[in-house]
Amino acid sequence: MSIILCNCSTEEKEYAETVVTTLKKNDVNLTEYSHVVVIPNVGCGGCISEAEHFFRENKAQDILFVFTKISSEKSLRLRLGNMINQKNVLIDSECIYASQKEEINVYPVIIDIRNENKYTWCFLDPGVSYETILTY
Repeated sequence: MSIILCNCSTEEKEYAETVVTTLKKNDVNLTEYSHVVVIPNVGCGGCISEAEHFFRENKAQDILFVFTKISSEKSLRLRLGNMINQKNVLIDSECIYASQKEEINVYPVIIDIRNENKYTWCFLDPGVSYETILTY
């Protein structure tokens, strides 16, 4: 399985590097993962719903899911059930994986971490077919 990503600006690359660096500082073993999906709990409702659906349907363990900007952890647990306890899930209750730029925090993002020399990421907009992304 692989995921297709778009080219990103310097600002976007800095965000990807910041997320990866912070994960490493917090002792997350990234060698087990090919991608990191950061899903905010607030922002584009349709985008977040699609990303949560992708999370529920995804059976691969090589994608790390980070849930951030959580308004209610109880509500998140009710929506996602016991899957929230999987080893490839990180609950960011302190918003340390949220961007300093609020416009980035509106949409879920996917970060390709397979190449340590070049992390890339893209927004996951409404209408994006996660199944299509995974087939590339």
